[in-house]
Amino acid sequence: MHRLVLLGNSIGGAAAVRYAAALPARVDGLILSNPGGFDRGGFFAGIYIRLLERHFRAGVDGKASFSSWFRKYYARILITEEALAHWVAIVLSAYESAPRLLEAWRSFRMAEADQRALAVRLTMPVLVAWASQDRIIRWSRNRAAVEAIPNRQVVMFQAGHSPFLETSQAFAAEARVFLRGLR
Repeated sequence: MHRLVLLGNSIGGAAAVRYAAALPARVDGLILSNPGGFDRGGFFAGIYIRLLERHFRAGVDGKASFSSWFRKYYARILITEEALAHWVAIVLSAYESAPRLLEAWRSFRMAEADQRALAVRLTMPVLVAWASQDRIIRWSRNRAAVEAIPNRQVVMFQAGHSPFLETSQAFAAEARVFLRGLR
């Protein structure tokens, strides 16, 4: 049986949490960057999710207004100069990405999207690489779930959502130290 280290950001972080909690013997370590599923949700979160669903539905429907909205949306997500090339590529894929993003945001309204209870089952070493400027997955709303992870280390990055894209050298340095510690 192969063992592995998982890295997941946002929706991918939620998937990594679910996998690691279900199969902890297969996972040597976990690197999470602003993972979905740790927010406590609530009334206003539900309104926000429905608003984003409406925007992504416009992209699925091919509405011309979607392109401009998507560009502004991602300008708030990837905020560093280093991420500019990634931002351009993402913006160019707006209509292609819309169906998957619509499906993802819809899934956040489902009961199983709440993964806070899984945090305590992450017994492997976990590096939480948090983008401190994230306007969607905010530290203040996710801190309690992160702090419930037994063997965690939290590192804050001056990034909007994806430290590995926005502050790649600092992220890589922290990831190397973490990975060396797994040996």
